[in-house]
Amino acid sequence: SSSTTGSSGGPSGSSGAGGGADAGRVVDASSGGDGGPVPSKGCGALPTIPSSQYNNGHHIPITAANMAREYILNVPTNYDSAHPYKFVISYHELNGNDDEMYKNKYYHLLPLSNDSTIFVAPNGQQKGANCTAASGCGWPNTNDSDMLLADAIVAQIEEKFCIDTSRIFATGWSYGAS
Repeated sequence: SSSTTGSSGGPSGSSGAGGGADAGRVVDASSGGDGGPVPSKGCGALPTIPSSQYNNGHHIPITAANMAREYILNVPTNYDSAHPYKFVISYHELNGNDDEMYKNKYYHLLPLSNDSTIFVAPNGQQKGANCTAASGCGWPNTNDSDMLLADAIVAQIEEKFCIDTSRIFATGWSYGAS
């Protein structure tokens, strides 16, 4: 079980400026948080998502909560299936979409990651369906459908790539951070 903690030891609701060295850090409660990486099921295996489907803005289909959804994936160019990578999910704001997250390099975190992180940009929904345009696209989470999307994406990436399950992060802005 993992929990996000701020420098005061309590729950952290944002990743804004300040907050000390531990602000927003994901801590693996089973290892005390200071142990080494916790490898996912995908470690040691070749990725089962073809390389033609990531690092290029391609929409990867996924089903969650009985709804066809999609996300965009970026994997380090030096990907090594024996190395557990950090994993960041970037949620777009209201009237945004996964394409926007890809174009702005996941809130500009991709160039700062130095090939140490796998990034995903899920696409929101509108009127109970995957968004086809940015206008009106958001995260209403009707019947937990957006949370189930997050769970499905994490499970898929854990299975298909080598990630450190003690270092899974989410970021967003406005409606994408709510």
